Amino acid sequence: PSDLELYAGIFGAQPIINSTCLFGTCGWFDGNSKELLEATHSRFDLDSVTVNAWVYSRNFGKERTVTAFGTGDATAGANPPDWRLGMVGNTENEGRGGFQATNSAGTILACKSPNNFTSNSWIMMTGVKNATGLYYYENAVLINGTCPLTGVLQKSNIQFSAPLLSVGASWQASIGGYSSFWNGSIDEVLVLNTPLNSSDVLTLYNNQSKKFYPRGE
Repeated sequence: PSDLELYAGIFGAQPIINSTCLFGTCGWFDGNSKELLEATHSRFDLDSVTVNAWVYSRNFGKERTVTAFGTGDATAGANPPDWRLGMVGNTENEGRGGFQATNSAGTILACKSPNNFTSNSWIMMTGVKNATGLYYYENAVLINGTCPLTGVLQKSNIQFSAPLLSVGASWQASIGGYSSFWNGSIDEVLVLNTPLNSSDVLTLYNNQSKKFYPRGE
């Protein structure tokens, strides 16, 4: 009923496995080879974006992906993704939650937590790109809001044959396949074409957590 384009539940018909989820079924990922793909490319070419998901990680590690859009390398190589929500780190022993994006000038930025991601617990991860920068939230708490990235998002070259939206892994252009696999569960993935503010993110968290937990706790 507004100008928000909500892409939620598009993966509901093809969960990897029916695991213990927050709500209904969800995707379970083994950290090695499983991912979900969405092949309708152009509707995810956005100027600004909010990306949100509930995640359960069995362990943390370098560059594990919750969801990403773009044809490039998850590790921000020569062809970085338009955006990526997941773990960001320099070593396998460093897995920090974060949101990475590339603007139309080709500038790449990763907005991440200063601490390693919490394993074995459901967490709502939210990444936002607006006209001035990136913002990363965990359970509606702003973890990092000092990530300046001006301009609109990069627009991936959509004639590429590979599906550009992925959940549970990222397309790795340098190897022509998927990598950065998530190890754990992912539920309630959504993408908005509007950058939410902190109040909006808190409302989203409260509304969803009431569905998952007694009294919204």
